[in-house]
Amino acid sequence: MANEFTIPGTLVGGGKASFGELERIESQILNNLEVTAAGDATIGIFTGAASVGAYRFGTGVTADSALIEYDHSATQMRFDIGGTAEITIDASVSPTVTTIAGDLTVSGTTTTVNSTDLNITDNVILLNKDEVGAGITLGSAGIEIERGSLTNAKWIYDETNDWWGPSGATQTIGNVATIDSTDSAEELLTINGVGAIKIPAGTTAQQPTGVNGMIRYNSDGGVNNLEGFIAGSWEELLNTGSSVTISGDLTMDVGAQFFLDDGTATDPGLAFRDDPDTGLFRVGADTIGFSTGTTNRFQISTTEADFFVNLDMNGNVFSNPLAPVSGTQVGDRDFNDARYVNVTGDAMTGALTITDTGEALTVTRTTEGTGTVAAFRIDEGDIGTDICITFRADDSVGTIQTYGKICVEIVDNVAASLDAKMIFLLQEAGGLVPLATLRQNPEPEGGGLMEVTATAALYSDL
Repeated sequence: MANEFTIPGTLVGGGKASFGELERIESQILNNLEVTAAGDATIGIFTGAASVGAYRFGTGVTADSALIEYDHSATQMRFDIGGTAEITIDASVSPTVTTIAGDLTVSGTTTTVNSTDLNITDNVILLNKDEVGAGITLGSAGIEIERGSLTNAKWIYDETNDWWGPSGATQTIGNVATIDSTDSAEELLTINGVGAIKIPAGTTAQQPTGVNGMIRYNSDGGVNNLEGFIAGSWEELLNTGSSVTISGDLTMDVGAQFFLDDGTATDPGLAFRDDPDTGLFRVGADTIGFSTGTTNRFQISTTEADFFVNLDMNGNVFSNPLAPVSGTQVGDRDFNDARYVNVTGDAMTGALTITDTGEALTVTRTTEGTGTVAAFRIDEGDIGTDICITFRADDSVGTIQTYGKICVEIVDNVAASLDAKMIFLLQEAGGLVPLATLRQNPEPEGGGLMEVTATAALYSDL
């Protein structure tokens, strides 16, 4: 057949025929084709610009055989098996794209991918394939990141401790709940989003062995609060919805304020834990009250300090007030059975001075039970001189008037003429000589009667 030739056996080509010296449409080489050369050796398939050149492999060289072909028009090299392009190298784009239609298995110790970007469609990447041990035989598996001159960073699974975590120059994994960092200034963990972080929860009985810095949620009915292990013990954290216990000092920044509810005398806004009805509360605008046992005892406003609000003086003592009490500070308060008012006066004003435009002092005699109660009493205590009460008459008709003062002298047989137990003297203010003396007659024949000795007549406007 024209333009056909058959080469039996083995063809050994030591030289190179000139192009066009032998033209053929098909040729067949039985058994082997071997090209041997001392230099470069080339077997070429030359086709037209729009044609395909191919090497075919297979029985009978059918369409289902394997082939390697180059498509000039598509600028593609294809490796075809059974009519399917398994590997396609496309040089029509830059950079060239190699597509593998089937699975790719790479055997060896190291596989290097020199790519700027690596895109993987699979949502799960399997590491440590073909592991047959009970866990990771090598102890850990993960991803390592090259960091140039710095120590590489890793995200690994630690089989020994059974946890995931980072490792590298500045971070090491502690456990599921702890990330330790050697760089205290570094931001350790940032979580963005609008959701929440769920932390461990359990009862007080389930608290783990504490390490300072731990945080958990205590689900006990009486707690139901976040708690932290602080300075060696579990403490509740701040929760505006329940009571909060502060074990240490509370320090506020300069200019900060601590706000309280107004409260009442029964339930003060600032109270004591073991005495909740005693404390401080807001009575009204600019007024603070101090309550004890549910009752307001003392209050301060911008205009006055009221010391006697609902004050029960039964059996109590007022001792050494720091300043005079006047005006409405006393008012008409009921002091019940106030027994003592202890004050310190001076030589000019005396221990107690009561001043009033009406009656300076009114003493009313009362009777309790079967006994009598003195209307006015001065305890003799340690009194060694006269006890005098000064009067000033106003010449009112129908009253017994006394000018000067009435003195009661406590004597103890200091003179024969004054051997009675008590003498009442009437003398002018500033005078040395009594105007009249009323005393018990010491003589036996006097029969214990009172006698009057007068240097000036007593009189009455009756």
